[in-house]
Amino acid sequence: METLAEELKKREAIVLNKEALLAEKSELEIKKLRSSQVLSKVRSGKVFGLFPKVSSFIVICKCFVEISKFYYGWNALS
Repeated sequence: METLAEELKKREAIVLNKEALLAEKSELEIKKLRSSQVLSKVRSGKVFGLFPKVSSFIVICKCFVEISKFYYGWNALS
């Protein structure tokens, strides 16, 4: 009976760990999707075509700012 109780505790711990990992995976997938959307939004700007090198730098900067806002919640940058 004691071994069954120990086995049950081990299985419960495994299930809890698996649920936590699945929740973390889901959260990371959402962040990845949002980052992709931000990048797409930045790329769709009218900056491209005017000055390629400057445009690329501006896009990188905008992307960094948008991703930073998302990940760190920087409302001051808006």
